[in-house]
Amino acid sequence: MKKKKQATIWMISILFVISCLIGCSGCNGEKADDVSTLPGVYTGEATLILPEQLKAMVKADSNGKKLIPDGPVKCKLRVKENQQKNITIEIEEFKMPVKGVEIAAAPCHVTQDNETFFLNGEGSVKYKKNSIDYTHEGSIEKGKMQLTITIPIIPMLVEPQIVFKGQKEN
Repeated sequence: MKKKKQATIWMISILFVISCLIGCSGCNGEKADDVSTLPGVYTGEATLILPEQLKAMVKADSNGKKLIPDGPVKCKLRVKENQQKNITIEIEEFKMPVKGVEIAAAPCHVTQDNETFFLNGEGSVKYKKNSIDYTHEGSIEKGKMQLTITIPIIPMLVEPQIVFKGQKEN
């Protein structure tokens, strides 16, 4: 039980840092035809939002290292476009705190309403044989990105979120 709890905490921590893998939702807009302005690196901060009860349960590891950051974590997300005009989001310049963690680029469905692009999709983080799925949604407007990742550990009861706010680099 203790190992399972610790593995879950590690996965949440890793997901926090990769909040970058979030993306988007704008169901009221129309499918975006020209997404050429979106690709690039977005630099900003990711903040983990956890219920107080869950924060109270998380203890430092055996080395005294905190498993959950106290505040925002600086990070970069890369938005890419493939030949089929599909958009993905992935972590840029980030070393995983645990060996064996795999995070694939998260695909995004992109819609547009005027100058605002809305992104949404799903992704997963894999560690050995374990996997945690998440959903992501957010928007990009005039080079500013705001993304939210939701991790349904216990759906409707325990769903930590990671909020990324960043600006596109020139």
